[in-house]
Amino acid sequence: PAAKCRGDRCVKLVTLPYAIPAGGKLRARRAIFDVRLELEQGRVQRAVITGPGLFDRLSEALSLSAVRPDDPLAHAEAIARAVQLTEQMLEHSFPMSQCSKAAISPVVVSRECLGRRVRVVAAIELGEEDRVIFEPTWLAPLALVKPPAPPPTPRPRPAPRPPPKDAPPDFEP
Repeated sequence: PAAKCRGDRCVKLVTLPYAIPAGGKLRARRAIFDVRLELEQGRVQRAVITGPGLFDRLSEALSLSAVRPDDPLAHAEAIARAVQLTEQMLEHSFPMSQCSKAAISPVVVSRECLGRRVRVVAAIELGEEDRVIFEPTWLAPLALVKPPAPPPTPRPRPAPRPPPKDAPPDFEP
């Protein structure tokens, strides 16, 4: 499908089919992810590739073996494979020797130089998505975790009721 734009954000859903051998047959699989562009005055400010289990799907396609959702070791290996692949892909434009920054969880790769920043972020909570974020360094980094929910708004206290007409003088409702 074509990208959908609303305001200063355009999103394109991408579905890439692949197959992995299982039980003597090839099993069809799909990697589903979004490519999101954030714009300001029509110019791209940030690009994000994000998808559920994105690094698991990438690992499956590269290793030709399934990554089960209940297998933490396979998931860790998938993240390591995604790190290795993205580091190789970034090396020309973001050389490790000049651009590498400390990667603090959930960030697994961080490069920054020449006014550009790229971060590879592994999902750590159920429902989160793996992400690759490209942005200029002058732009505040995209938040990596959801902000905490605002505290509940206290209910307004009801206005005090007037004492009943036949109440004693020290009565408080």
